[in-house]
Amino acid sequence: MIDTLNSYPNLLMWLSGHLHLNAVTPMPSPDPTRPERGFWEVQTSSLRDFTQQFRMFDIQRNSDNTISIFTTDVDPIMELGSLPALSRYYAVANFQITTLQQGEIVYPPSGVYNAELVKYLTPEMQAKIQNYGTPINK
Repeated sequence: MIDTLNSYPNLLMWLSGHLHLNAVTPMPSPDPTRPERGFWEVQTSSLRDFTQQFRMFDIQRNSDNTISIFTTDVDPIMELGSLPALSRYYAVANFQITTLQQGEIVYPPSGVYNAELVKYLTPEMQAKIQNYGTPINK
C-alpha cells in the first residue's frame, strides 16, 4: 500500500486512526531524486481514548515552493463534574489499567505535539497552485 501511495506526487498526508494512538511518521520517497513522492502519515486516536485531544490541520503554501501542514493538538474545555470530564476520567483509568505491567504503568510515546510538516511539490503542482493565496516566507 505504501508503494501505491508513494506513486502519487500530490499526496500530502495520510490520516488514520486505526491504532488508537497519536503519531506522526514521515514516509520518505523511495527515490531520493523525487522527494515529492514522500508524504506524512498522521495517526490520531479516538476522542474516547487517552489523551482525548483532537488535531487541527492548517495547510499553507510556502515561498520556497513547498507546502507546510501545521498540526495542532487541541484540548477540549471541560467543566469539573461534567460528562466530558467523567469521560476523560474513564479514559485515563482505562489507559492506566490496560498498560499496567508488573505493577508499573508504562507510558508509550504519545505523539501528542504541535508540528510543521513540510511537503515538496513537483514543478507541475507548483504551477497549479502559484496563484492561490499568499505564500508564507520560508
